[in-house]
Amino acid sequence: MGQGLLGLFMINILNKSSTESVLDKKLTTYIILALIVLIGIFLRFWQLGSIPSGSTNDEVAYIYNAYSIAITSKDIAGNFLPISFNLFNSFSPVAVYIMSPFVGILGLSLFTARLPFALIGIAEIFLIFLIAKKITNNYYIALSAAFVLSVSPWHLQFSRVSYDGILALFFYLLGIYVFLKKKDRGNINWSLPAFLLGFYSYHGTKIFMLLFIPALLLIFRNQIMGRKKEVFIFITGIILIILSFFYVVYSQNVNRQNVLLVKNISTISSVVNTERAYNSAQPVLRNILSNKVLTFLRIMRENYLEAFSPQFLFLYGETGDNEEIFGIGHRGVMYIIELPLLLFGIVYILRIKKLRNFLILGLLIAPIPSVITVDKSYGMRSIMMLPFLSIIAGCGIYEICIKFREMKKTYSVVFISAFVLLYAFLILEYLYQYHYRYGIYGAEAWLRSSRDVSEYIAQEKDKYKQVYIANEGGLLMQYALFNREDPYSVQAAYKSKILKNIYFIGNCIDTGNKPFDPKIYLPPSTLYVIPDCYKEVAVEPIKSIIQVGEPLHTVWKIYKN
Repeated sequence: MGQGLLGLFMINILNKSSTESVLDKKLTTYIILALIVLIGIFLRFWQLGSIPSGSTNDEVAYIYNAYSIAITSKDIAGNFLPISFNLFNSFSPVAVYIMSPFVGILGLSLFTARLPFALIGIAEIFLIFLIAKKITNNYYIALSAAFVLSVSPWHLQFSRVSYDGILALFFYLLGIYVFLKKKDRGNINWSLPAFLLGFYSYHGTKIFMLLFIPALLLIFRNQIMGRKKEVFIFITGIILIILSFFYVVYSQNVNRQNVLLVKNISTISSVVNTERAYNSAQPVLRNILSNKVLTFLRIMRENYLEAFSPQFLFLYGETGDNEEIFGIGHRGVMYIIELPLLLFGIVYILRIKKLRNFLILGLLIAPIPSVITVDKSYGMRSIMMLPFLSIIAGCGIYEICIKFREMKKTYSVVFISAFVLLYAFLILEYLYQYHYRYGIYGAEAWLRSSRDVSEYIAQEKDKYKQVYIANEGGLLMQYALFNREDPYSVQAAYKSKILKNIYFIGNCIDTGNKPFDPKIYLPPSTLYVIPDCYKEVAVEPIKSIIQVGEPLHTVWKIYKN
């Protein structure tokens, strides 16, 4: 369906006639747009609750806090309707409150928790169409950009899971569209609510708003600067949004600053000390050229340029600790065929000043959140690159088609056929990898073993007086999610570390380097769930929870007395 649709609007561009009526053009456009949205719906809903098959601790924290809010109006720490959810990390509030009615009304499951994110992902396809149409005044580019986003591996990865970056993307796109729509007439302040929600959707994209709003004002200054009162209110509103976050940080102990480079001076110092130690230069020269400032700037430069690298965009995608969470591994976040589209798109936008400034400035600003963090992570933190890349690729499709309009029809048909078939193959290859392979080799990245052990404990716990879980690593919320536990009980367990007859005991039971023997170290009628704690054991576990697809890798061992 996707390849036929792509061919349809490429042929439509090639056959564009100046005598085509406005009504016919709009009707064709919206039929094609509807088909693109249908593709987006299918790709985001197919196996939504089963792939990924597990749930990371971050995703679980969002989901179960949303459920707790829906039922009790408190998060699992017992805070009443907080504006920051501070557990092992600080989580932005918008994702929790958007998800809350879905899991509260439809029930607690991965499908219902991911449903609002899939719906928002679908809405973003429509928003990209509107923004591209507004900024280019070209239906064909708008349709092309919408199609690129609808099948994007980068976008699919985040619109199928309960992660907050996709919400920030939605609200920023909404704010940008309202701003563009109101810049000529109306009031740009109608965009402020969307920018507020975008700002509080995801910590990682806050800096994007700080830099992109001035860029918007600069690019469209001729249209809006005559309305001084309106612009003053808009700028004041943006400043108040930013200042409000400092109040939240102060009052609710937001604790994600540890990912910032400036908070990891010891890491930079270690690099500097190594450079100076393995060095034959004079001490003065070492101090000048091997120091914290230059090392800091070098790391920032590397982080920034890597966001634009072919390795990230087209070959390998994420390569850090989040390789199989923020990507599916061994695959770029864009299709390789989109590389020439981007090049042709850049050629197109360079001819149009406002379009060039809007897209290039947006694209240059978008990766900056990845620059100032200690870990190299682009899929989520640089997610605002995605709309600008999609529109540029849409311009590339249009530019290529325009160049082929003047060629013989035979050549045009051959080109379109080859292009569509290759694009279709790459899309199908990605879907094959995601739906039939990623669910196995990427299962443990999404903590599938935590789901398996949680479901096993639920089946067996009533057969024992108590269940001990050591080194639980977030298993309380995993257990609560997959067994639909009552949030009042989970709120109490979050503080007491006791959920009914399940005890979260912290470290494994100390045997003093002696072989572990359940009969010696466990009370009677006890089920003991642990990772691989002991070098020697007196008996084999009654059950082992293995990594999906890796039968020799045991994640959890279960003993009983």
